[in-house]
Amino acid sequence: MSYTLPEYYALKAAIASGTQSVTYGDKSVTYRPLDEMIQVLNLMETELFPDGATSVKEGRTISYTVAGTAINKGDIRMIGDVTGVAMADGAVGETIKMSVTGVYELPKGSEALAQGTAAYVNITNGVTTIVGAATGNKLCGHVWEDAPAGADSVLIKLN
Repeated sequence: MSYTLPEYYALKAAIASGTQSVTYGDKSVTYRPLDEMIQVLNLMETELFPDGATSVKEGRTISYTVAGTAINKGDIRMIGDVTGVAMADGAVGETIKMSVTGVYELPKGSEALAQGTAAYVNITNGVTTIVGAATGNKLCGHVWEDAPAGADSVLIKLN
């Protein structure tokens, strides 16, 4: 049988909460005893993590405590060397979720950016833009589609 990570995480959550019914996507499963749930979880781990390493999170988001200035949904922030896009507005000191995967439309600097090239976050006078120059900037991902010099934004696949 072929298992998916969403199925695995749904079952883990059900076991942790004591629930015997699991819903993921458009599917629903009701297990009998807890032993059966653990047996299926072990089968999933064997298939999904053949090297024995089990993932603890899917890694699509990161919790971020807003620092410096407030953040708006869709804003980009660097969390160390990790690029995050805000999933909600947040005030300074508030903890919000930041997406760290996917393709996002982000504000672009003045130069043209070619598909597949490295993209960097530049912050000048409090304004964050995506540029093609590495010097003094942090890698945030790669250009998803060509963006001409006159464009205000660019599609970026996050790192």
